[in-house]
Amino acid sequence: MQLRRIIRESLLVERGEANVTQIVKYKSEIREWAETLVDSMADHVSDKIKEMDDKTRKRVLDTVTDATVSGLIKAFGHVTPAEEIRFERESFKKKYYDERQRRAGDRWG
Repeated sequence: MQLRRIIRESLLVERGEANVTQIVKYKSEIREWAETLVDSMADHVSDKIKEMDDKTRKRVLDTVTDATVSGLIKAFGHVTPAEEIRFERESFKKKYYDERQRRAGDRWG
């Protein structure tokens, strides 16, 4: 399990804590893991997963990746005040951008 190795070797500092930056820098590896997980589930769980369009697949992968990063932060991390502000700002910007994109596609929204 490559994800376990990454967590053990790279994220945890002596006290068993990692800061948010240490965890977030592995977001691309976590996303690759999420893609592998979704592809594997498509073969064993439901044909509905195979039938997802690109937009839905991206949304699912973003959701799984963000939830995993958040879970790792809650489990292993500590957040400095500056990191918390930056994390909240980035989260707000992403939600705002996603909502703008959604509304742009829906002329009546």
